[in-house]
Amino acid sequence: MKKLVIAGCGGFGQEVYSYIADDVKKGKIKDLELVGVIDNSKSSYQNSGIDLPLLGTISEYKFDSKTYVILCVGDVKTRAKLVQNLIDNKAKFYSYIHSSCYLANSAKIGEGVIICPQSVINVNTIIAPHVVINVCCSIGHGADIGEGSILSPYSALNGDASIGKYCFLGTRATIYPQVALTDNCIVDTHSAVKKSVSKPSVISDRTTYVCVPNRFC
Repeated sequence: MKKLVIAGCGGFGQEVYSYIADDVKKGKIKDLELVGVIDNSKSSYQNSGIDLPLLGTISEYKFDSKTYVILCVGDVKTRAKLVQNLIDNKAKFYSYIHSSCYLANSAKIGEGVIICPQSVINVNTIIAPHVVINVCCSIGHGADIGEGSILSPYSALNGDASIGKYCFLGTRATIYPQVALTDNCIVDTHSAVKKSVSKPSVISDRTTYVCVPNRFC
């Protein structure tokens, strides 16, 4: 029996907790026990409504050999820092794929990945560690998502598209086939990326391919 700790009690943590608890209750996930939550903010826990005990902070909680963690934080930079905190505390990361998702047998999924309801992960895709794929996303054949990147609801990578490390795709963002984004790119909500981007940028249908000074460049 694996023991699982939820890291992060904000809105996304509450969503992921409800997904996993429901899958466990319905027998979709076997041999898994939700044992508690960790969060650096006690007030976040008190306001979360999560029916699990608070075990401590993300920064300081010490893990035993049978306990895994799922990091439920939806901000790219914060998530990257907390991943390193958890690694330093010898955490083992749990990857969660909701029972409603389609996952091709040939897809490769790294540790600490979260794939939310109704998403489709097609053949020969590569999902690097600590990626978040929110609800109703579509990942086309041969697509590649870099470590720590976050996809908001209804976003899509078409066939053989790729994004680098620590990218963020807003709701309904679309990456066209064979288009590649480098690390640390942000794609605005409802924006379509039709050509590759080789430097960290904010990409929007309103201000296309703009590099943000002193933030990424």
